[in-house]
Amino acid sequence: MRIFTSLMDDHLRRSGLAGTAPGVALKGAVEGSVDVLLFAQQELRPTPNKSHYLFNLRDLARVIQGLQMLGKTELGPDSKKAMRLWVHEVARVFSDRLTDEDDQRKLFVKLGAAAREKIRDDLAGALRPDAHGE
Repeated sequence: MRIFTSLMDDHLRRSGLAGTAPGVALKGAVEGSVDVLLFAQQELRPTPNKSHYLFNLRDLARVIQGLQMLGKTELGPDSKKAMRLWVHEVARVFSDRLTDEDDQRKLFVKLGAAAREKIRDDLAGALRPDAHGE
């Protein structure tokens, strides 16, 4: 947790996002991503027909690296795009490997819980398109 939080803090400082709504969301996304990784390791365990269900710190690093791809100009003033980016990165790294719809549902339920607990925001509001067609 300390390593990835430190990496995110450095990114937020360099990109001018420190103290902004997207910066707060991205910092919370680090904790949420750790929760998702621990959930995947404990609940989505490999079986003979799901032998590729192996999750480790490399997966967490991929999510954090993806979150660091955008800066202040791309994310804008509110946290909606940061939340969308986080959902996209978790889906890209974790959900794309899941072959069972029930496992995918479990992952997204955990993702929603992590958003509420760590980012203090609801995914439904962040993923809903607004009037401007984003």
